[in-house]
Parts: sequence; C-alpha cells; structure tokens
Amino acid sequence: MVAAATDGVGPNLTQGATLSAINSAGVAGVNRSEMGSAVTIFDSFTGSTFTTTVGLPRTYMGDSFTVATGTGTTVQIDEATVYLASTASHTFANGLVIRIQFWDDFDGANAAAIFANPVGGVQTFTVPGPVVLGLNSINPINLIFTVPIVLNGLTGGIDINYQGDIGGGPLSMDSLTSTIRTTTEPGPGTLPVGSFTASGTFAAPDWGFYRNVANQTNFNHPNSDRRTFAAVDDILLALQLRGLVTPVSLTSFGVE
Repeated sequence: MVAAATDGVGPNLTQGATLSAINSAGVAGVNRSEMGSAVTIFDSFTGSTFTTTVGLPRTYMGDSFTVATGTGTTVQIDEATVYLASTASHTFANGLVIRIQFWDDFDGANAAAIFANPVGGVQTFTVPGPVVLGLNSINPINLIFTVPIVLNGLTGGIDINYQGDIGGGPLSMDSLTSTIRTTTEPGPGTLPVGSFTASGTFAAPDWGFYRNVANQTNFNHPNSDRRTFAAVDDILLALQLRGLVTPVSLTSFGVE
C-alpha cells in the first residue's frame, strides 16, 4: 500500500462564531437537530481535536464519508454544518461564499480521480458581510440545501471551497480552509455518528484528507493529493450531515 504524503500540523483552533449561510433560494442555514426536526447521520466533529494543515495550497479540500447504517440504501441529506478554519485575522466587508460538491462514489485507489458521479451541481452559499474572523479560529457554518442531496448508497464524497470578499468579488485564499479533526494515538477508529470509509490507500489508523496540491479547482483529486499528519490518528475533515425526521424518506436511517 502506498503511504500518503505527510503535511505539517497547523495550530489548534479556537472556537469562533457560528455562521448561517444563505442558499440559492434565500433560506438561511440552521441546525434543525437542535429543534428535534432533523437527525444527524454523519458527525466527524464532536469530541475531537481541531487543526488544519500547513501544506499549501489548501483552497479545495475533500474527504469521504459513510453515514450511519440504516435499513435502506438511499441517503437524503437535507442540511449540513461545515467548519471553516481561518488562519489569519480577516474582515470581509461583503461576506463569504461557500461552494460544495457532493459525489456518489469514492475510490481511494484511483490514481486519477478519487470521486465519481457528482450529485447535483456545485452548491453555493453566502454569508452576508461584514464577517469578522479571528486568527486560528474555527467557525461552524450551517447550511440548508435548496434541493436535498440524494446518494445511492451510504458512502459518498465531499469537496469544499471557501471564498472571502473584501469588496472586489469572492476570492479563494489559503487562509480560508477546512478544519481537520484528529485524535491522539492510538485512535479508536470510530466516529460519533457514521464511520470512516476504507478504500484503497485511505485506511486506518491515519485515514486522512485531500487538498488541491496542483491548484486544481474541479472539486476532485488524484489519489496522490491524500495527506496525513505524523503522530495522530483518525484524521478527517470536520463535518456534520443531517436529514429531516420528516418526510418519511429518512426511515432508511431507522428514524421513528
């Protein structure tokens, strides 16, 4: 098995403000699991240590996920919380843009492209300005999808790009990147909800993440983009995915 390249670990991140992003239909994101109307089907955030990579570039970052096992095979994702890492102090007068692509298939052995079969187009969200971000902060951003993301299986992929706008239009920058979760060695190899996805070189105990090493902007990665850290385990992008308790389509997750 080919070992992943190793990046340097960034600083520990401190908690920043929780942000609400507006989707293309004008709906602001909330965490409806806190209201009892949604169920968390994947959670790589809770109970971890948070950092990011010092490797550059890091403007498009991706990972695989496997949602909680249920009684069916069709997965509907209605909302998410993504976790922005800001490694500089920023004030964005015109706010933030978050762009996300979901994929139906993940192949951790594919040398050319680890993801296949995009689900829908690129999902674009905005956080109106002004937005103030602190140095080495982690900012949860709640999202509601205009059209639910439907996967034909429990495993999928996600790639995320953050952009800031100081007045000249949204721009990708390496100081706006994805938060990465880790655990100390030896890690348990488990997640609070859902699970890691063993595939090809994507394997325990490191697992890992993917960044756009060649500055690609296509929301996909060759397998050589996989990165890990030394001396920590259970590495993955921090992410929460949720589905509504109603409609009945979520019965595949055993929701009563």
